[in-house]
Amino acid sequence: MATTLRSSVDTVLADANRAFGTFVGLLWVCLLVGLLVARAAAPASSELVGPAELGLSAAFVAAALGTTWLEGGGYERLGAGG
Repeated sequence: MATTLRSSVDTVLADANRAFGTFVGLLWVCLLVGLLVARAAAPASSELVGPAELGLSAAFVAAALGTTWLEGGGYERLGAGG
C-alpha cells in the first residue's frame, strides 16, 4: 500500500517533535547540572573561571550531541526504544 502525503508529513512532524522534546529536556538537565556545579564550586573559588555564555554554549552543545545520539539509535541501545 502506497503511503500518502499526509501520512509522510505526519511522520516527519512526529519525528521532529520528538527530537525537539528530547533536545529541550536534555538542555534543561544540562543547565540544572551546570547550575549545581557552579553553586558547589562557588565557595571554593571566589571568581568564575569563564563567562556565563561559555557555560550556556557548553550546555547547548551537550544537549545537541545527546539528542543526536539518542535519536540516532541511543534509545534502542538503552533499551527504551518502542
